[in-house]
Amino acid sequence: MNVKSATRALKILRGLGEKPQSHVELSVALDIPRSSLTGLLTTMMDDGFVTYDANTRLYGLGPEVLLLAQRYLAGINVVTTGQAMVAEIVRETGESTALVVRAGDDILVVAKQNSETPIRRSMQLGERAPMSLTAAGRVFLAYMSKAERERIIGSSLAETGLTAERIERLEAHLHEVRAGAVAYSREDLLSGVIAMALPVFDANGAVEACLSVSAPTSRFDEILEERIAGSLRRHASALSAVLRAKP
Repeated sequence: MNVKSATRALKILRGLGEKPQSHVELSVALDIPRSSLTGLLTTMMDDGFVTYDANTRLYGLGPEVLLLAQRYLAGINVVTTGQAMVAEIVRETGESTALVVRAGDDILVVAKQNSETPIRRSMQLGERAPMSLTAAGRVFLAYMSKAERERIIGSSLAETGLTAERIERLEAHLHEVRAGAVAYSREDLLSGVIAMALPVFDANGAVEACLSVSAPTSRFDEILEERIAGSLRRHASALSAVLRAKP
């Protein structure tokens, strides 16, 4: 497989990661000629990376993708320990909790447990989102260099729609987060949802991950806010201590 075909194969996986799609939908959305797409899909189905449902005539992700994802997660030390703490935060707060890592210029959810109480929408396992719109992403932004932060925020403006005024307010918030404050996203990514996050540090003092809690605005009050902040601080500190102790 040459570089062009490999690039197209990755585009197919990302496209199917959003939703199952037909041959025509993939060809149009990914700008791949139908003849070339047929050959790629056939190869990817043979290797288990793509499946095809004859009833719906839709292509989807295959089992090999799950195996790769499991191997990726197993290789991130913070995930193994973090999953238990995610569950404990949900028990203490009653709200959906995620363990998040950096993935390029985005954030990626690598562990997640949803609240038993209904919430309209929150990020799920394997989802990515822009750093500047998420509480966890703002933690990463707060602890990186000014040059890198400005590059990431600037390169995602078309996606985030941040204005100069909102960027100025964001910078002020990031300064507070760097000083130890909880990071917030107040309906910036998802309408009706407020998220709070704190960093998890590795042995070198760098941010390796974030613990983040999401709650609907309808339930969010001062009592819940204090409960979430306390739980996040305890478990982010505990997880950081575990990572520092690793050889």
